[in-house]
Amino acid sequence: MSIQVNTQLEEAANLLKGSIRKIFEKEGLFPFDGDPKLEKRDIIEYERRMRASSVDKFNAPAYTAAANFYRTAGDRQGRNAAGVVILSLKEGSEPVIKRAGIRNFDEDDYEVVSEKCGELCEKFAKEFLNALAAAGFPQLIVSEAVHHRNNIPGGVEFSYDQYEEYQLVFHLKALPVMVVDISLAQLPKQR
Repeated sequence: MSIQVNTQLEEAANLLKGSIRKIFEKEGLFPFDGDPKLEKRDIIEYERRMRASSVDKFNAPAYTAAANFYRTAGDRQGRNAAGVVILSLKEGSEPVIKRAGIRNFDEDDYEVVSEKCGELCEKFAKEFLNALAAAGFPQLIVSEAVHHRNNIPGGVEFSYDQYEEYQLVFHLKALPVMVVDISLAQLPKQR
């Protein structure tokens, strides 16, 4: 079996980058040191699930949230994901969530911050789907985000025919504080 390269993955990563920037700018300010660094990486898979660990990205405690994309409601029920977006936020970077318009929460309550990371991940995913549709890709369905501290036990669903992902690494004061991973199946463009 030959490995097929997803020629749309870099385009998807750039659409996600623009979607994230749009969310922060709508709230008034892009809080990072310029555009994120895009890194193409191999997917780490175990038992048909993609690893989702934030602690490895920062070598420090962090929050992890993930939202899946599906082509149809049937695919969602059957857990046949077309892709996933994973948000990793370094502990101590909770003000980033507030800068994205998610406010009025206790930054010292780990459970609440984890939940708010899930909300932020969903916000990124929904804005990304709007950008995908505007670029001529088919409409996808986004799941509710799962969220945990440090990693998502058992990993997350992803399109099993994919071998690579992009990571968008956002820096603040020259240090990485937020990483967003994107994996997406090759999709037919409508225009």
